[in-house]
Amino acid sequence: MRSKALSKGLTQIEVAPGINLEFDSSGNLIGIELFKASILLKEVLKLLEKKLQYA
Repeated sequence: MRSKALSKGLTQIEVAPGINLEFDSSGNLIGIELFKASILLKEVLKLLEKKLQYA
């Protein structure tokens, strides 16, 4: 895991390749960043597509 200090007391932690968590100065999670989300969530998207076809 890599941690990077951002502006205004924010911290960003890379928890996996392409997945970053952002925390405020109090340590509260304020954001989740997914790079190439369609690749990361491919199987989930396939299941949702099938459910929509049957709805």
